[in-house]
Amino acid sequence: MPSRPLFNLIVTHEPGYENYVLARAQIRDILGSDMRVVDTAQSIMLLRVSDPFEAVRRISEELPESTPVLRVIPVEEVVEPTVQKVASAVERLASKIPEGETFKIRIDGHLYDDKGGVWEKVSRREAIDVIAEKVDRPVNLSEPQWLVYVKVVRLWRGDEFAAVVVARPDQIFSTHGRGG
Repeated sequence: MPSRPLFNLIVTHEPGYENYVLARAQIRDILGSDMRVVDTAQSIMLLRVSDPFEAVRRISEELPESTPVLRVIPVEEVVEPTVQKVASAVERLASKIPEGETFKIRIDGHLYDDKGGVWEKVSRREAIDVIAEKVDRPVNLSEPQWLVYVKVVRLWRGDEFAAVVVARPDQIFSTHGRGG
């Protein structure tokens, strides 16, 4: 079992300090003492909670209609933002996708190819191809049953990480999915 990740929940919100303050207060009202803010950047909060999937479920049920929160993403692994490390994490996590069920890969941010300690940026298409090789399931780009989601985040001190999750689409909360 991998060690506990640096953070395991990503909350994105509308830009601006006031929106950050409101989003943080709304999430804290729902999660209480279970949440710890690990880092913040423009329009993003990185949190640590006891169960990221349960946190997403609670937030999706309890978040007020009027909110600056845009998305809440559970995180299963946090790795270096290299296509090799991400593909390895996805290979471990993809085993939970049942035989015959479909998936899609989404990458937010840029991944790198580790060429012996020298990192070169790779295209999104190239990264998706390398990662997809590790998932022995059919691809469905329009209505996948599972989402392999990778988000590259930069911490305040400049370190970059790739947050990785393999989840059903409804396990990632988006205010765009709401009726209003």
